[in-house]
Amino acid sequence: MSDNRRRDTRHEISVTAELLVGDDVLEGHTRDISGSGVSVEIDQELNDGAEVALTLLLTQGGIEDPTTEPLEVNATVMWSAPKEEGGAMAGLRFGELDQTQKSRLATLLESA
Repeated sequence: MSDNRRRDTRHEISVTAELLVGDDVLEGHTRDISGSGVSVEIDQELNDGAEVALTLLLTQGGIEDPTTEPLEVNATVMWSAPKEEGGAMAGLRFGELDQTQKSRLATLLESA
């Protein structure tokens, strides 16, 4: 029996992620996205429980897709762990999403 407590299906999607943590901007990319959160790969570990401002950007050939608005949302760090090859992974839970954010999230999920 699985101990997976996730309520939303995760979609393996790699998009550019920018995290504002205090005064620092960290750049990375997503490993997967669901309706309630995201797993990201970044350069450094984050503190569990930290609040971050998250921006997810669809790209085409490494350049921001001009036809798609980014998803900007507040999120909470649920876990963070170092990766053997350097850098870190973190699980972020989205804060409350408004209709615009839900629409932009749906666009990201449809890109899978």
